[in-house]
Amino acid sequence: MISATLRLIACTFTLLFIPCGGALADTPNSHGITIAAGTSDMDHDFYRVAGRFGWDKRWFDDPEGNWYLTGQFEAGGFYLESTSDATQYRDAAESLYGVFVTPIFRLQRNAYSFGLAPFVEAGIGVSYISETWIKSDTFTGADFGSHFQFEDKLSFGTRFGSRQQFELAFTFIHHSNANIKKPNHGIDTSSATFSYWF
Repeated sequence: MISATLRLIACTFTLLFIPCGGALADTPNSHGITIAAGTSDMDHDFYRVAGRFGWDKRWFDDPEGNWYLTGQFEAGGFYLESTSDATQYRDAAESLYGVFVTPIFRLQRNAYSFGLAPFVEAGIGVSYISETWIKSDTFTGADFGSHFQFEDKLSFGTRFGSRQQFELAFTFIHHSNANIKKPNHGIDTSSATFSYWF
């Protein structure tokens, strides 16, 4: 219950207050689209698409002016499809889809002379999934307990291109309901991510 409360506080604080503060950013291409493809820890194919909406803020520039903190909202959908051959003890869905909104903080470096601009980012958001029980690599399947889920995201990669308009990253995402409702098997996905910034 403490975990759920902390996640709710973090989401509420970010959604209500963070975009209103900070200095105006010099961050180019602050809005974009993202596509991702990967797998889960329980034998699923995972696909995700999102719009990215920058806050146009930056904080904590280092003295050299190379690293700074910024952020954006991600909103979109994902699809999860089982690839498991495990026998299920009851009818579980073969696939599910979900929608999400996730505020994200990003530690971004200005581009090196050779053109790469590395970053690391993390966020906690909310999602709604179409099925609460899906086939997995276990006899019982994966039971999420509720349609409402939290989305925890960690990603690292680099921007590149003549206008820093492209981005490649590795992304880890965890979905669970933070024990608001039992059972709460949760699921972890890892994916390769490509983004284009306008």
